[in-house]
Amino acid sequence: MSIEDMSRYEGIEGKEFLMQYFKDHGITDEEIMLYKSWGGFDELGRGIKGDDYGLSYAASRVEKIIAYRDVTLEDLRKDISVAPWLWPTTMSFCKIYGNAPDVISDNIKNHCGIYLCIYHNESYFFNVGKEEPTGPELEEMLLAGHWLVYTYSD
Repeated sequence: MSIEDMSRYEGIEGKEFLMQYFKDHGITDEEIMLYKSWGGFDELGRGIKGDDYGLSYAASRVEKIIAYRDVTLEDLRKDISVAPWLWPTTMSFCKIYGNAPDVISDNIKNHCGIYLCIYHNESYFFNVGKEEPTGPELEEMLLAGHWLVYTYSD
């Protein structure tokens, strides 16, 4: 990375650094909101900044987010490894115990977590930025679907 790139981000770290880098490199506000809902800023702490490592990390995130724009719901159904929110070594879709449909609905509306619903033998993802059912279809899915949440698998 150039000294100019490093100096542009001097004095900012963690979430602020990454958000600024995203904005400077064409990531939209909606994509930043999704990234936040995926937990992308949660583990940064204050350690990531505009040094070689931080700029390389940020560039790799931008590349994945931009590539995700072209991913369709069908692509996700076939292979979720194309998703920038996937952390296959630490997270997986787990059965939800005791959550009422209104809790899941609120979490979807407020972009809290990533959900998978199996409904009529089809997979539907929520809070991933792809073709999510709404209205009466969602209400039926909340009652009759099999719901999983993407969470730490330990």
